[in-house]
Amino acid sequence: MLYEYLEQNYEKNEPIWLSELRETIDFMSYSSLRHALKRMADNQVLEKYINGVYFIPQVKYGIRSSSLDTYKVIEKKYLKKGNKIEGYITGLSMANKLQLTSQNPITVEVVTNEEKSAKRSVDFPKINLILRKPRIKVNNQNYKLLQVLDLLVSFESYSEEPLEKAVNRMADYARNDELGEEEVKEYVTHYPIKTQLAAYESGLIDAITGK
Repeated sequence: MLYEYLEQNYEKNEPIWLSELRETIDFMSYSSLRHALKRMADNQVLEKYINGVYFIPQVKYGIRSSSLDTYKVIEKKYLKKGNKIEGYITGLSMANKLQLTSQNPITVEVVTNEEKSAKRSVDFPKINLILRKPRIKVNNQNYKLLQVLDLLVSFESYSEEPLEKAVNRMADYARNDELGEEEVKEYVTHYPIKTQLAAYESGLIDAITGK
């Protein structure tokens, strides 16, 4: 019964979080669910990625896939719930995305509504994952702005070019017509004074709000 449920609700090579199943499955106890998943993994019906995360392996040409995209796991658990944004990637990974640095990070930093700690490390295959609680609740409208403001907190550590050269690129990324000028300014107040000053003096806020 459990496997049929998984087949109906999850694609091949899609992360299956035990914590998620605990909230959605009502036909078996949590203890029975844990044991059932372990048994299926032992019998190679499922693959175990890390503790609490499984997936149905893809079989193609008789070859069984035994790997899972780490970023898929991170996205499903910490960044999105359906179409709802719950978190974002920050730090050096974000600087790399905006082409502010050529460094390839081995540590992935994530800000998520799921996290209650200021900073916490999580064991993940192949990468170091750091989780942080948000300064303000993350949503579909504000997450890009918060990513850019996060970069400003430690800009010199992340960027290989000066702020004045990066402002337009950052503003283009963060700009969202659904965010009004006053709302943007309110978000800025949740950051350190040094970051607030950098946001205004660099012209970033004016560029984002179209002034």
